[in-house]
Amino acid sequence: MTSDKKMYVYVDTNFNIKAISPVKDDSHDYKFMLFPVDDVRVFLEGKASLSQYKLMQDTKDITKFNIVPKIIEINTIRYITSFLSPVEYKDINAHIQITHFTKSKKIEVRMLKKTRLDILEKNKTEKGNITVISVPSLRFYFCASEDPCFMILSVDVSTDSLINEWGQTIFYDIQFDMSNATIFTKKVFPKYSYEVIDE
Repeated sequence: MTSDKKMYVYVDTNFNIKAISPVKDDSHDYKFMLFPVDDVRVFLEGKASLSQYKLMQDTKDITKFNIVPKIIEINTIRYITSFLSPVEYKDINAHIQITHFTKSKKIEVRMLKKTRLDILEKNKTEKGNITVISVPSLRFYFCASEDPCFMILSVDVSTDSLINEWGQTIFYDIQFDMSNATIFTKKVFPKYSYEVIDE
């Protein structure tokens, strides 16, 4: 028989599971996420060790986290050229939209409104709950056209600014022509969009 009861799963900044409790505990700085008791029963019954597990974002549903063995991380190690993916050009339905104003040398990064609302809805139940983004920032690598080995510029964008604010604007000051640059990034979201504007 399944239970509707929720348990607090506390994690550190690297999403390693540190504790599980039936009640909220504010005596430490760990972040938390609520899970059904059936999802953590193996820990409560002593059949699995917390030290061997962490939370990882679901690859198909960005609003969901899964409890996974840490050994899975070994399979995610890649060289930069195969670990990163190119950002597609101008997709209005992309979760993350990047606009590059070449003359004013600024880059604006926004999150699709529907994606923002889905994330906020998921997180509004408990103040202090971790966001559904498993990293504190998104990193974008501006590289020579189609060549991830020749990086011109890298920028970090706070996930908090994308979720809770209007987004983020980055100004840069380099002499290299970035109008034909290709962007590469780790795919935290399924879809990204890149648009270049000559302004």
